[in-house]
Amino acid sequence: MSPLIAKLLASLLFLVMLVLYTQPVLLINFYILLRPLMQPWAYYKYSLVQGVPLTSLFAVGLILFGFVNAFFKADHRLAPKNIPLFFILILIALTSFFVSINLITSFGQLLKLLTGMFMYVVVYNNLKRVEDAGRVVKALIAADKANIELSFNRTVAIDL
Repeated sequence: MSPLIAKLLASLLFLVMLVLYTQPVLLINFYILLRPLMQPWAYYKYSLVQGVPLTSLFAVGLILFGFVNAFFKADHRLAPKNIPLFFILILIALTSFFVSINLITSFGQLLKLLTGMFMYVVVYNNLKRVEDAGRVVKALIAADKANIELSFNRTVAIDL
């Protein structure tokens, strides 16, 4: 797949993600299922602009969704239970910027930490029923199957 087609497809998927902002459980499932399928783009180092990976578009979308929900919905919190450890980890990551050789790589790693934290925030705030949790677990299982399949195919293709 050419980088241009990957950018167009990523833009389309990001628009779908924006549409799903109104359906948080579907957004969570979409992101969980989409993330392993984007791994080949990261493997081939496709980027939006120089130094910014194409896959970071979806992480930023999830982080924005977490912020918007936390600030504009009364029953949602930016700091749910058990999150202080995430904040400590992010504080340590921010201090690493002072000694980092490559700030872009440090920012990318910080983005990964923030994505994990905001996935926790979004799931904590939006899963209200057992059925929703079951859907998320099914999405995780499907995403793991897709990741295993992609890894196996890449390994077999390299070995041939």
